[in-house]
Amino acid sequence: MKVTIKSLYLTMAAVIFLTTANSYAADLQSIKDKILLSGKARVIAEIRVSDSEIYSQDKSGHQSASIQDSIQGNRIAIDQTFNQLEKTLNAQGITVTRKFRNLPYFTSEINLQHLERLLRNSNVVSLTLDTFSSHQLNENFDLSPVVPVEPSKKSSATREELARPLLNRSTENMNVDDVWEQGGSGFGQVIAILDDGIFADHDMFKNKIAAEACFGINDDENVSFCPNGLDTQIGPGAASGACEDFSELGVCTHGSHVAGIAAGNDGTGEETGRGVAYGADLLPVQVFQKVMNAETCEQEDDPEPKGCKLSSASVQM
Repeated sequence: MKVTIKSLYLTMAAVIFLTTANSYAADLQSIKDKILLSGKARVIAEIRVSDSEIYSQDKSGHQSASIQDSIQGNRIAIDQTFNQLEKTLNAQGITVTRKFRNLPYFTSEINLQHLERLLRNSNVVSLTLDTFSSHQLNENFDLSPVVPVEPSKKSSATREELARPLLNRSTENMNVDDVWEQGGSGFGQVIAILDDGIFADHDMFKNKIAAEACFGINDDENVSFCPNGLDTQIGPGAASGACEDFSELGVCTHGSHVAGIAAGNDGTGEETGRGVAYGADLLPVQVFQKVMNAETCEQEDDPEPKGCKLSSASVQM
């Protein structure tokens, strides 16, 4: 059977279209189910933005677009489209709870009437239920040194040992000492850790925090971990200021665990240790919040539900 390039492309396009359509239909059904259950649903809406780039002219008069120009052009296109759309949304009683500078999306808490209006809006490309996610990790660990500074031998860990998330064996199990011996340490780089915050004053992170940020949700069912009480904070303490206030939820434990493996560097105490890219700096970003909904936290049977620590898709964006 003869298959042309054109027919192959058409087949691939049809598969992509049907897959996307089925996925979108499932998203819409999940949104409707959530509204019928709770009376409202928080959604992520994608807006239609025309291709736009800003070009600069060099001395010879030729047009060229740098990465910065492209980013700026993208931002302007998103901003212009969104400003026009927001007027329509406001008139329809649809409130935008979060918009994004570099992505053509916004979030909103909607009811069935709002859903119908968004579906009829030609500038709204897709709708997705804003779902929560958590990390699975035993929070009862300590931030002991990751691996001795002296070059280690090749890992002799068994398969069972490799399967366990042991902080003090992580770099040894990855045999990163080979990279260290070649001068690779991550020096001059910054690693962003999007997690539940960080114990910034721990010896593993001394003089390594380049900047901090926090993003969360504040409404009748969610409490932001941002120390300023808002849904956004950027600056010193943004990702580390809520560690003690929400210690019952283990805030900052998982993020510190990950950051320690990624770029921790403890040169003090009886034992010294370091993470994979121990020479790099860290940019911890708090993307979790306290969720008060007992069903979401699977605490329906608890007489005094304490809430739980979760992260939403929109906040991670």
